[in-house]
Amino acid sequence: MARLHFAGVMCERDKKNKLPPKLTLIDPSACSLKTDYQAVFGSETPIEIIQKCAEEVDWSTLLDG
Repeated sequence: MARLHFAGVMCERDKKNKLPPKLTLIDPSACSLKTDYQAVFGSETPIEIIQKCAEEVDWSTLLDG
């Protein structure tokens, strides 16, 4: 269900030319999930892979840019 919801949101954003410039995927299994996320967000959306648990990530560096 979450995949369908995200896909619907991305279709609406695409219609309004407001696609995200980048997607950051934070998950210990991020590399294996990249294909699934590209299917939802589109292959043209760059995906930054951070293969760690969310608790291990310095969020301040992600939110600066």
